[in-house]
Amino acid sequence: MGEKYIYTFDEWINFFNDSRCRERLAEIYGDDEALIRERILAYKTLLSRFDETFGKGEQAVISRSPGRINLMGKHTDHQGGYANVMAINREILCMASPRSDDTVCIANTDPLFRKASFSISQCFGGKVPDNWFEYLESDIVKESFFGSEGHWVHYVKGAVLRLQAEFKDKKLRGMNMVYSGNIPVSAGLSGSSALVVSTLEACTAVNGINLSKNRFVELCGEGEWYVGLNNGISDPAAMKYAEKGRPVKLAFKPFSYVKTFDFPKGYKIVVADSLIKANKTGNAKNTYNMRVATYGMGMILLRELFPEKMKYVEHLRDIQSGQRGFSSEDIYRMLLSFPESIALKELLDRLPEKKRQEVHRLLKTHTPAIFYPIRGVMLYGIAECHRARLCSDLIEEGNTEEFGRWMSLCHDGDRVAYTDENGKMIPYKEDVSDSYLLERIEDLQSGDPERIKRSALERLKGSYACSVPEIDYMVDKALRVEGVLGAQISGAGLGGCMMALARNDAVSTLKSFLEKEYYAPRGLEPQIFICSPVKGSGCLVQ
Repeated sequence: MGEKYIYTFDEWINFFNDSRCRERLAEIYGDDEALIRERILAYKTLLSRFDETFGKGEQAVISRSPGRINLMGKHTDHQGGYANVMAINREILCMASPRSDDTVCIANTDPLFRKASFSISQCFGGKVPDNWFEYLESDIVKESFFGSEGHWVHYVKGAVLRLQAEFKDKKLRGMNMVYSGNIPVSAGLSGSSALVVSTLEACTAVNGINLSKNRFVELCGEGEWYVGLNNGISDPAAMKYAEKGRPVKLAFKPFSYVKTFDFPKGYKIVVADSLIKANKTGNAKNTYNMRVATYGMGMILLRELFPEKMKYVEHLRDIQSGQRGFSSEDIYRMLLSFPESIALKELLDRLPEKKRQEVHRLLKTHTPAIFYPIRGVMLYGIAECHRARLCSDLIEEGNTEEFGRWMSLCHDGDRVAYTDENGKMIPYKEDVSDSYLLERIEDLQSGDPERIKRSALERLKGSYACSVPEIDYMVDKALRVEGVLGAQISGAGLGGCMMALARNDAVSTLKSFLEKEYYAPRGLEPQIFICSPVKGSGCLVQ
């Protein structure tokens, strides 16, 4: 048992009424007294709900995991790209007390999240599997979702069962667990990942298991596969490695912590929830997974068409201007070699049998489509990998305006609509045509510094198209406010939040403008908050 983190119920009550509590919480949240007061109230509410549900018990741990925003490096961690992430002052809390059996019972301070329980051994059919990923394909997992699709218990299961599969010879203890959270649901702030991370933090502490940060992050990512999400590990990595007051640069495939860097002085990230929900265990999951599969199809096709150039390319992120012999012109010409959108049949017809099998493996992750937007997705991913690699240096050099411009370029690659001069939303599709790419090549060959700059890889958008019209509208409105340098969707998309980079003196105007232009006409309660970088996940220590 993790003695460092586990205390009696009365010790927790005394701690949150003691002055030393504020010192401990300031190490996590910074010196914002209002935030610390609000968090103390949240912890006390958690204790009260635990007492109501399970009684005081003997001992318990309290874990926490913040939500996150990704400043640059969207949709690319599973392609080996960088992510520049910031843990935010919205989080999931979990209080967990060990049981004598292997049953996990969960409850929530929010009555919308129904109680549930499961037996660890029964979830495995009595035998812990040798291979986690084969287990995920088993009938016992599929049957466990019947009638409970979308229930939050599956995220808890994913974390606990993945840990048990990692430590086959150690029988994990069951737990009584109560959760609370103030991360907006399905808002692109990684609330579901925070649920997995806070669960694994509690479970490792209760069972006395020590994991390296890297392995902890990997297990969280693999735990999310339980609910069918193949979103990489950038979210749990951001939550685990975050530092108070500083964004973090992370690399993937292999995963590594790169560095922290200062956030631009005099600016804030303002997050506004569109209140359009993207349910990752429902319909949206298919679209997420289809986009990831499209990357895979693009890589298969490039390897077939350009075997010499692709010889030293392991992941999409390796196709970078100035690296491995690639120039921006090379990249644009390679993308010209296949159509904007490719029919699945045409793709299979182009490939030898071995590579067809690779495509069929990708098709298992989603409902197969007739056409795949292969060029737009590939251009988006390559350009975003490039921006994410350079982003922290750009900020450290003080080039905040260009960073804001990159945020907006990134969003245009996700955009599905734009606001015309009459305020009407018009369907939008980013240009990735032959003529567009040929014009970019002409710019690069022109010798004109301005033309070369506008056609540099980091200035291109591509078309990943995972926004929604409401968020596109919010972005367009935010960019009209003086002092807002950039705006983009937050998270995996298909709903959720918009985030904007605003000068400190523009924050109030931005909030008022969004309330007037977006929330009030729709009869919605404004959901806007300023993000503060907080410390990463862990268990509270008194």
